[in-house]
Amino acid sequence: MTEKIHLTARESARISRENRRITDAIEKQRKRTNVPESEYLTQMRDPNNVVEFDDLHTYFFTDIGTVKAVDGVSYEVPIGSTVGVVGESGCGKSVTALSLMQLVQ
Repeated sequence: MTEKIHLTARESARISRENRRITDAIEKQRKRTNVPESEYLTQMRDPNNVVEFDDLHTYFFTDIGTVKAVDGVSYEVPIGSTVGVVGESGCGKSVTALSLMQLVQ
């Protein structure tokens, strides 16, 4: 059984404004030119790692509120390692991978 969620016009307008504000901020960042390398290059904490994530958060902003798809994931992958990610449906495996490839913000 699905639960119906009812929003007032005021709540809906507030959510829409907040979504627009966040979207505008993201688009402003994407349109920047002449960005210094220091803003997008990083050093691994351990030079033997090929991937490091520390406290990764990926949220989606919807009309009914914020969905925390990935909330505080940390891991390291050493060079030459093979990694498998296993979990229940909907636990955030795909969103974590998409975040790793910077295909979602």
